[in-house]
Amino acid sequence: QVKDGALKGEATLTAEVKKGTIKIINNKIVITGADEATLFLTAATNFVNANDVSGNPKLKNSSAVHGLLGTPYEDLKASHIKEYQTYYNTFSVNFGQSENENLPTDQRLEKFGTSKDAAFTALYMQYGRYLLISSSRPGTQPANLQGIWNNLLSPPWGSKYTTNINFEMNYWPTEILNLSALNEPLFKKIKGLSVSGKETAKEYYNAKGWVLHHNTDLWNGTAPINASNHGIWVSGGGWLSQHLWEHYLFNNDKKFLQTEGYPLMKEAALFFEDFLIKDPKTGWLISTPSNSPENGGLVAGPTMDHQIIRTLFRNCIEASKILGIDEAFRKSLEEKVVQIAPNQIGKYGQLQEWLEDKDDTTNKHRHVSHLWGVYPGNDINWDADKKMMNAAKQS
Repeated sequence: QVKDGALKGEATLTAEVKKGTIKIINNKIVITGADEATLFLTAATNFVNANDVSGNPKLKNSSAVHGLLGTPYEDLKASHIKEYQTYYNTFSVNFGQSENENLPTDQRLEKFGTSKDAAFTALYMQYGRYLLISSSRPGTQPANLQGIWNNLLSPPWGSKYTTNINFEMNYWPTEILNLSALNEPLFKKIKGLSVSGKETAKEYYNAKGWVLHHNTDLWNGTAPINASNHGIWVSGGGWLSQHLWEHYLFNNDKKFLQTEGYPLMKEAALFFEDFLIKDPKTGWLISTPSNSPENGGLVAGPTMDHQIIRTLFRNCIEASKILGIDEAFRKSLEEKVVQIAPNQIGKYGQLQEWLEDKDDTTNKHRHVSHLWGVYPGNDINWDADKKMMNAAKQS
């Protein structure tokens, strides 16, 4: 049982042999005189969903083992490979051959910075696909901060879903690397978060729609956690909504947009309609209180928030046009989106991280949150504004 928690788990090890005998002696499996032994390890918990922990792990394990016993190992292995390859074989990439191809991977990685080895990039890309295939199958939970295969009961950061970049970054490759089906756990999680997020939006901000702060977990928590300088960040739902829209753009699945994507996007946008306030100095609509993830404390009007919200509003506007619905809502967003504080260029020629020109040239932090508008967003691009793109490069 998880310490002080509601989850209980059980693992079972079952042996099957050709010839020979199996005995349990002092809690050990003792196999004698066998030509071949196959070990089946199954594990389960009482988790059913975020609101239900009534599952029976013993029954789950026995059911799983019952479906395996009697099947030759080679058949099980072949079945596993076939299932895995239904995902893996949907994409190929070839950057040519390399003289380092036959080196062990660790040596090849060490030489990568000083040798021409584009083929290693292709291998690395496929390795990333392998990791997600192994961590985000339809019907399971989405890939979390440390991965489902880490060896710790208490992994770093609780192995939660950190939604100010990490969670989303796990899923950046899904559409472009033809792993769209692996979004199913992500989309199911977003739907669950929208339910609890409505309660948080109402209780914390007296707002409509749903909100998600910088972290969530198996239980779909959406309220601020940890210190205020990073916990009070309201744009997690807006960022996750980008994945719903991009899924439609890549697949042109109008039914998905109508029944799943747009309703969740709309509810996220409804929150920001209530949350945004007019800045008394500039007259712009700004996000406050909030922060620029990993950089500084609570502020009024972080650039990243405005990029996410502006993109969400534009996506909702376009989606409502495609579906031919919600004209009044669309017009409301069209009025507000042009009032959101724009991206600004500061005294160093940089894209400002905040509403005020407070960037520090000595700040070398790995998070450059205000570049969200360049990627994964498209609020800033060469076609629309070369000057702003150069400012982003400066940042």
